[in-house]
Amino acid sequence: MSLIRILLLLLLVLALLSSLSVAKKTITDILYEDTRFSNLVRALQRTRVLHEINRYETATLFAPVNEAFKDDPLMTRERMLYHFLIEEIKGEELKKNGLLLNTRLNMGEKLDTLGQKVKVEIESDSNDIYVGNGKITEFDKNADNGIVHVITQVLETPVDLYTTLTSMDQLSVFSEYLRIRKLDDYLSNGNHITVFAPTNDVIKNQLKHYERDYLTGECGGGLKDLDLWANYHLHNDRVLYSDLFENGNTNVTTIQGEPIEVEKDEQGNMRIAGGVVTFIDLLAENGVIHVITNVANPKALKFTTHKYLCGLKATKFVASIIKHGLTHYIEGSNTSYTILAPIDNNLDKSLNLEYHILKGKYLPSELEDGMTVQTEFRTEEIRNRKQRAVVNLVQKLDNNGDESVQRTEIQFNEISVVGEPVEIGNDIIYILSDILPTPQPIINLLKDEKPLASMYTYITINNIVQKVRSAKGITMIVPSSEAFSQLGLVNDYFLKQDNHDAKADLSSVLLHHIIDETIYGEDITEVEKTYHTMGGDPIKVYKKDNDIFFSSANNTSKVSRKDWLISTGVIHVLDKVILPPSLHITLGKLFKGLNAQTFLDIVKAANLTDLVQDPLEPYTILAPTESAFKKINVTKLLADPELASRWARLHIIPQRLDELKNDEEVPTLLSNDAILVIKKALGGRYYNVEVKGYWSFREKARLLSGGKTWNGGAVYEIDKVLLPEHVQQIGRTFSDITMGFVLFGFIAMIGIYSWHFWIVWKRQGYQPIES
Repeated sequence: MSLIRILLLLLLVLALLSSLSVAKKTITDILYEDTRFSNLVRALQRTRVLHEINRYETATLFAPVNEAFKDDPLMTRERMLYHFLIEEIKGEELKKNGLLLNTRLNMGEKLDTLGQKVKVEIESDSNDIYVGNGKITEFDKNADNGIVHVITQVLETPVDLYTTLTSMDQLSVFSEYLRIRKLDDYLSNGNHITVFAPTNDVIKNQLKHYERDYLTGECGGGLKDLDLWANYHLHNDRVLYSDLFENGNTNVTTIQGEPIEVEKDEQGNMRIAGGVVTFIDLLAENGVIHVITNVANPKALKFTTHKYLCGLKATKFVASIIKHGLTHYIEGSNTSYTILAPIDNNLDKSLNLEYHILKGKYLPSELEDGMTVQTEFRTEEIRNRKQRAVVNLVQKLDNNGDESVQRTEIQFNEISVVGEPVEIGNDIIYILSDILPTPQPIINLLKDEKPLASMYTYITINNIVQKVRSAKGITMIVPSSEAFSQLGLVNDYFLKQDNHDAKADLSSVLLHHIIDETIYGEDITEVEKTYHTMGGDPIKVYKKDNDIFFSSANNTSKVSRKDWLISTGVIHVLDKVILPPSLHITLGKLFKGLNAQTFLDIVKAANLTDLVQDPLEPYTILAPTESAFKKINVTKLLADPELASRWARLHIIPQRLDELKNDEEVPTLLSNDAILVIKKALGGRYYNVEVKGYWSFREKARLLSGGKTWNGGAVYEIDKVLLPEHVQQIGRTFSDITMGFVLFGFIAMIGIYSWHFWIVWKRQGYQPIES
């Protein structure tokens, strides 16, 4: 029995000796034999990985050369294990771009995979093959228990997801959004997470700036929506490397709850949420990142007018809307609105919210200069109607380097729109540089605006300020200051407010310009319409060739500016004063506004007073100023009724002069031979009047101001007294004759002297003929 045991032992020894006679070459042997790997060997020894290598039945080692260790002395066991693959991969197999390989670095729960992945990438220009960050310079150094591929760098093990994201400049915006929602810690320490990361350019191009600003702010629930948005880009059931997706479409559940669609074609190209994946399998120690070219928005994230206003920096406006229970204008309404929202830094307590909201969606292309738009602000001052705002389109020049660029600036009530308007659903938002001022009270506007100053003056001196101020829902048609001055002597008469008639007449004129209804420019059509004024007389309004006209009896005035808004209605500015048909302006009233007492005394002395009061027939009176009588013997005229009559009749034209015409001859009451001639002065700026056939250097009277009466008569103020040809003029006619003689004598003397000079010259030049 012992013999048998001895034989068996001998056989075992022989078997061992036989196995030793056939030597095996291991990965360790390759490393020891090649001096290029001496630093690698030392690193494997220090990290206690070297003694494990020979126990691997199969393995692939990516072996860094000595130079790879010079600038990277920190070596850990985990980092060394990252250079070993579980399986044997030959060089030919490494020629597949994007290939993911399983290393012997076990990440446990962080990945829930066989081992951490390393990625193969091939440079398109050089066709160089990289594994991780190391370039493969030599393939397939074979050992009995595996293969060695030589690389130029020590492989860097992946770091956590958030660190990986922040290391890429093009993912900084996405990383910041994750940080704002406190997901940075989750991505740093969480397990088996897949991230679909949009680049900065994608976020900026597909999320408008006000959407981004909304998501990163607290107004309107922006941060909560950012949670939805950020979590829709994350999956945490498992690490979804690209090689786990089958060709075709796959719905991947996100942390937010809604699925995101992943599409993969036969070439391995991927699309996520409709966007191309530009970087597949960006590896991390606790997951993987796929960089996408599309922003993935969950269905639960819905942008509204409310949210857009928050993103447009109108947060105080939004807060006021919510505070006053007006959220139906900015949230969940099927009605279209135009929102005029002041920016935050110019918002104060005087804001009238409903005045900043227009019913309907007013696109920029629909806005016209001067148009009025109806706001949601109702006021008793216009009889519970909605107040208006005025649109202004102002041309601006912007300096763009060496050239100026013209643009159209939109304004509402002269408040500028900042930036471009923003459409959201049925609504549109205009951001204003300041709050929108509501229309001023009528008296304030009349007082402050120069074109309306005369109307304010007349209302004040006529003591109807309170009556005008308290009138509601009116249209005031305001003659410009120039229009009032065109009335001439009628205007002067109105200013005599110590006179009862002048006060009453001015009041009737003023109230005739106030219509007891609010009429905006857009309400006026080519069909003539009659309205009642506060003065009681009717007035008509119509449009012709895009111009607006108001008329009463024989007076028609054109609107020079429409739709000047006031708190109690609207103002239109006229180019003429419209006199009411009931107004009775007489010659006598015009003389009350004219300082012509001397003229009236002479007329009285001539027993012609009735003709300058209110004659039925239209008369045109030429009334010299007081200063014109200084060189006239007024005492003699007043003492001689016949002389006064002849003089006065020369200043009375027995007809109406609708307009002054150059070289027009008009009769007088003096006689058929006493004709006056109206002539336009040199330059055409004014008219003169003179007695026909009367030779004088100085007896041309200039027509100054004038005024019309109810029947077409008129009074014109003149700067000189007109004298009949045969009336003796104290000193003036004599002086004219004397001047004539002097002038004649002077001309005669020149003629005689010239004749004498010529005779002398001729004689001096005479030469006698010699015989």
